[in-house]
Amino acid sequence: PRFARSTVRESAEARYWRSYRFPLLVTNSAAVTHIEFSQTVPHEFAVTCGTRVQIYDPVSNEVSKTVSRFKETVYSGTFRRDGRLLAACVGKQVSVVNMSTRTILRQLRGHEALATCVRFNESAGQLVSGSNDRTVRVWDVATEQEVSVLRGHEDYVLGLAGMPAAHSSSDSTAGGAQSQYLWASVSADRTCRLWDLRAPPDRAQMVLKHDRRLVRAALFTEDARLLCTGGEGGLVRVWDLMAGGRVQTDLVAHQKDVTALQLHKDPSSGRTRLLSAGLDHHVKVYDMSSHRVAHTIKYPSQIMSFALSPAGSHLVVGMADGLLSIRQRTSPEESEAEFDGFGFSAEKRRGRPRPGSYRYLIRAPKDIGDDDDVDTVDGGRTRKKPNLTAYEAMLRKFRYAEALDAALQTRQPRIIFAVLQELARRNRGMQIALSGRDPERLMPVLNWAIDQVTNPRYADMVTHVTHELLDIYAKIMGRSPQVDDLFQRLRERIESELRFEQELVALQGSLEMIMSNGESVQ
Repeated sequence: PRFARSTVRESAEARYWRSYRFPLLVTNSAAVTHIEFSQTVPHEFAVTCGTRVQIYDPVSNEVSKTVSRFKETVYSGTFRRDGRLLAACVGKQVSVVNMSTRTILRQLRGHEALATCVRFNESAGQLVSGSNDRTVRVWDVATEQEVSVLRGHEDYVLGLAGMPAAHSSSDSTAGGAQSQYLWASVSADRTCRLWDLRAPPDRAQMVLKHDRRLVRAALFTEDARLLCTGGEGGLVRVWDLMAGGRVQTDLVAHQKDVTALQLHKDPSSGRTRLLSAGLDHHVKVYDMSSHRVAHTIKYPSQIMSFALSPAGSHLVVGMADGLLSIRQRTSPEESEAEFDGFGFSAEKRRGRPRPGSYRYLIRAPKDIGDDDDVDTVDGGRTRKKPNLTAYEAMLRKFRYAEALDAALQTRQPRIIFAVLQELARRNRGMQIALSGRDPERLMPVLNWAIDQVTNPRYADMVTHVTHELLDIYAKIMGRSPQVDDLFQRLRERIESELRFEQELVALQGSLEMIMSNGESVQ
């Protein structure tokens, strides 16, 4: 039987979240308890699982580093804002790891029970950690000394959140990730407590009582006016801090406990969304203006943690059975480059009427079929073989090096980028394509990198390609003067771009000083 076409149209919100394509599932031996993205480009993400923390490359979506120097289960692996240090809870202590050497720099001891969560207090060079001993402790990273112990919770501390620095106080550092003084902690005692690190440590500035037993997660909005908490029973509660901690609204969309919360601001539209994940296998997306569920994403297992990249390009979800889901969303420009590079132009897609639509029924004779699509043979409709370009044919045959050579011969940056992106998504495709090249075949790759290293659209890919080339050919440097000269030119181009950015930062500081002086005069 044939059924009528559905009249329900997909909303713009649903189209946005369905654009997270290329799902990749990775199986781990233990539950994925925490996921966090680095704030620095290329926005690597740390996955805390069992007794190790894995660092994933966002370009290839593969593990680039593994921190496995722990003998106990690790919790809450979190980056410092510059991405050079990583802190994690290991047993009763907090460990600080140097990401370049993967060595443990500090081991902060003082908790009397399992440490469950940790965050960097970057403005003061400190760490803030919570534990099952019902305390929140503040540590000085440089001296490894305990600065203060915040007491007041009557049960396990399960989560921490720092207030945005630009809205916390006049003493905070503008542009920092978190406040130097104002923090929130959530606990299994059904409360969320707000702390001022300048006040006496045994008294919270505000105590927000949750209706359900466990409170697992908390986060502040960008303007620091609202605080969101989530916990047992699927309840997400939004508090108005400017109104003295009054409950603004309750969001009850999950059937089981809420385990993680995150705010996401779309760079293109500027819209802010609240996301929550729960043990009911769902990630819920809320519209912050109407406080309604705008979209739901279902996963195969109970969700323990999730994170969205700062650029909105990756959605990573960790589950209780050890499954890690990585979804990637390309920007409109990159999507256009991919389609154009592989023979599917946007103009051609938009020009064809959809079968079953009104335009399809009234189409002109010239629109009835295309020579590129179908041909009539003996009364039947048979599809012609597509006219593939050289790099498309090589990709289909898994001949990655020849596919890259064919793309480089086109001298079109969008096509080269599309082929490199496809190689990065395939298992070891980039490494295979770049390996075993003589100087003549290596020089076009380096010339492309030199030309595009300052292009923001391709800078991440150039960085990834350069790292691969250095890993492969570092041992044979000096054998070809032409190749050495190109590597030197690439280095000089990068140094020049860095100097230019430093000058822009200095200019921005001068302009801000002039504007602030002008406002004070007025």
